[in-house]
Amino acid sequence: MSTEPFQTPENLPYEFLGYYEEWHDIIANKHLGICRVEKADRLLGVQGAIEFKCTEAVPLMKGHKEYVFNASRRSIKVRVTLQILCGTIKK
Repeated sequence: MSTEPFQTPENLPYEFLGYYEEWHDIIANKHLGICRVEKADRLLGVQGAIEFKCTEAVPLMKGHKEYVFNASRRSIKVRVTLQILCGTIKK
């Protein structure tokens, strides 16, 4: 299995706008939101997914709204995947 990312910003067929993490509640199978990140610190998609129990408040976005996901009342098992934020197709 390769340790290289699937795509690099230079060879994408569309405009590269950055990276974001998708947060999912594993038990409830529910999308919690996204969080913008500055750089890729692991593989993209399922190959770079991490799972852990979240016990602290985390600022996330759903659509254009920011909200604080508060897991302090109970620990929630989450899966976080790294994705590319893309723009329009390059000409």
